[in-house]
Amino acid sequence: EVLAAAPNHRFFIEMKDGQGIGRATAQVIQEANAADRCTVASISPLFLEEFHAHAPQVATAYDLLSAADMLNALRGGDWTAYQPPHRMLALSPKLKNRFNITSEEFTRIKEKGILICMFTLNSPEEMQQAIEIGADNILTDRPSLLATLIKKQQED
Repeated sequence: EVLAAAPNHRFFIEMKDGQGIGRATAQVIQEANAADRCTVASISPLFLEEFHAHAPQVATAYDLLSAADMLNALRGGDWTAYQPPHRMLALSPKLKNRFNITSEEFTRIKEKGILICMFTLNSPEEMQQAIEIGADNILTDRPSLLATLIKKQQED
């Protein structure tokens, strides 16, 4: 219903739990003709695998295992040959710190065409840091605060 009600909006959908969740999510997106405006995430590689089997054309976000593989390629593997299996890297500040991702690494990740999504940022400091690293998406419970920060940056 939401996909139909907002046909000009993009959606970030997180699959949480449940048997057949990947297939069911793929079916809903395809029935709504929304494949080109959705990115699907899950902490579970198995849910993402199931989803991808039913909707390979829909963008997905890295899970923890594939993010670790990507960072290994970036930090010591063959980054030149690395082919991103997902479209977006979604990180909380805690995960960003856990993976110890530097500004230079964010730049290199983005050069591969991988979008950066930071979630759930509710303080001005967190939002400003995400803006500075070039986050493509910022998820927040305080959109008016984020809008004010973005407007201020555009004026400077």
